This record gives sequence, C-alpha cells and structure tokens, in this order.
Amino acid sequence: MSGLFLNMLRRIRLSEFGDTVLFISLGVLLFFYTRNPEIVDHYNTIEINGVLAGSPESGVHGESDNYIGFTLKGSGDFYEFTDCSYNNILAEQIGLLEDGDSVKIRIAENATSKSYPLSGKNYETFRIVEAYSQRHGYYMNTYEYNRCLTYFSNKVYPIISAILVVIGLVQGVKGLYDRSNISNTKYLGLEDAQLQVEKFIKLHPDRVAYLLKKLPVLILLLVIGLVLIFGDATIMGLVLIFVSFYLFFHFVRVGGKVYYILDEEGIHFKTVTPWLLSEVKSVKYAEIEEVKWTRSIFEEMYHIGTVQVYSGKEDDGEKIYDKIIGIREFREIEEYIKGMMNEGQKSNVKS
Repeated sequence: MSGLFLNMLRRIRLSEFGDTVLFISLGVLLFFYTRNPEIVDHYNTIEINGVLAGSPESGVHGESDNYIGFTLKGSGDFYEFTDCSYNNILAEQIGLLEDGDSVKIRIAENATSKSYPLSGKNYETFRIVEAYSQRHGYYMNTYEYNRCLTYFSNKVYPIISAILVVIGLVQGVKGLYDRSNISNTKYLGLEDAQLQVEKFIKLHPDRVAYLLKKLPVLILLLVIGLVLIFGDATIMGLVLIFVSFYLFFHFVRVGGKVYYILDEEGIHFKTVTPWLLSEVKSVKYAEIEEVKWTRSIFEEMYHIGTVQVYSGKEDDGEKIYDKIIGIREFREIEEYIKGMMNEGQKSNVKS
C-alpha cells in the first residue's frame, strides 16, 4: 500500500497543483507577515502642533479604506486618519474643524505615501495615530490605535490565513481526485450514449499554447494592478495582481485537463473554470456556420494550430468563436468538422 502511494507521489508534477501551492503560500505568508504589528508609542512617533491650512478632506483609498485628513500651515505634507485611526464618529468630529483651528497630532515616523502621480500631486502623507484639539479634546490616542492593530493581528488575519490554507488543501485533494479520473470519458460529463462509444475523437491542447492564449489578459490585469498601486489605490491593485497570479497558476494546472471531444453529434469542450469547477459546452454540427484554423507565431514554431468554430453567437457585432486550442491535427480536424457539417446538411435535405 505504501509502495503504491509512493509511486503515485513520484508521478505528481508540481504544475498540476499550482493553485494549491499558491493558496497555502499566501496563507502562510499572510500569517507570518501580520504576526507582529509595529506598536506605536512616543518613541517611534512624532508630535506636531499646528494650525489647519484649510478644511479637512475626506475620501476613500482604493475603494475600501476611508480616510479624512488635512494640511497644516507651513507644511506641504498631508496628515490623515485611516485604517486603525479611522472611525465614523471621529470623521464626523474632524469634519467640523475649520481653517485656522489649532490641533496637536502624533504621526507615524514613516510616510504611508509619497506621491499621487495619477492626480498630478506630489507630497508625503502621514498617518495620524493620536489627535487632540481645543474644540473637541482627544479624538483618539495611541492605546486605541494599538488595540485595533492587535485585534487584526491576533484574530482577523489568522482567520483569513486559515481560510486560504484550507482552500489550498481542498484543491489539493480535488487535484488528486481529478488526476485519477481525468482519463475516464465519463468524468468529462458526457455519457457513453452521447459519444457513440466507438466513434469519437478526444483531443487536448498543447499546454504552453493554451497558457499563451490566456496570457494577454493576465498581463493586462498585472499592469492595471501596478498602475493602481502607484496611484495610491493599493488594495485594489494588490487584488488585481493576486488575481493575475492565481489565474496564471490556474491555467498552468488545468492545461492538461482541458479536452475536446468530437462525436457524431457535435463538438464537446471540456474545461475547468477559475472556480475549479468542471464544465462541458457542446456545439452541434448543425449549429456551426463557419469553421477555420488559425496559428500564432508560437503555434507555427511548434507545428500546431487552433481550430475556431462559429455557431451564430455575437457580442456587440463581433463573432464569438469556440476554440480548439493548440492541437497538431488542426488541418485534419477542420476538414473533419466540415465533413460532418456537410453530412448534416445532406441529411436535412433528404428529410
């Protein structure tokens, strides 16, 4: 029994479990990265006494973190309440301050942001961890700020980390199950009756070709994420970067699990969605209006091609093609589909 298990492990390739590695790695990294938040005190913060140079400004960072802040006369920097130094009551009180009001604040030593290139502004932003004014007294103190940091570090982030690890383990188990069943045609969600048992063709794409077809979208998500980060929408940017890396590992993993089945009725496209659910789409030969093959530069180098099938679906006037990606028999498959289309037309004429 142990020998059988060891043989199975030897045949396993890491690329088949990219999403498992990604989720577990993210969970572990998040856990250790958030373990020891930097507690603020009078030794690692700076006290500033000043006068407001205008009314407070408020908004949202990255569509998730609310903030309210102000500038002080004689300084070009911006001081803000956000994350653990922000709450609705505080924001309402700060909003009552006016140009010329005196405040005493304590800020973190390091700036949270140094520029806003998308808005054309260029200044340093500092997070307020303690604030006082003669009008309202203390808005918050370092104890309250540290309590918020500790809560997230000890409760919120560990729960998120555990969820990521569990998702990774579940996908790993599912990957082992999929691996043992992928050669079974019934696993594709197609009954033997649909496949006519002895008369069907089963193809699967070249893994690299399949990945390259998906790459432009991944690069676009990555670029948008980087732009958002540099534009101070950090959380949204990180989310898009995470999605791009997740999809990359997803497509690497499922490249060998995508199959195309051609039987006497039509073409069946078996794919795995980004949510890791198996999905089968069928197009009958009678529905096909156009079939052609195309080749990218990479496909030409490796003597493979992609067969595109159009069955009347459009998006804003653009034809939507179902694709049999990266196969060596692309010319033969195109001719086979045309032949099956002609047979269907002849049958319709006779009937």
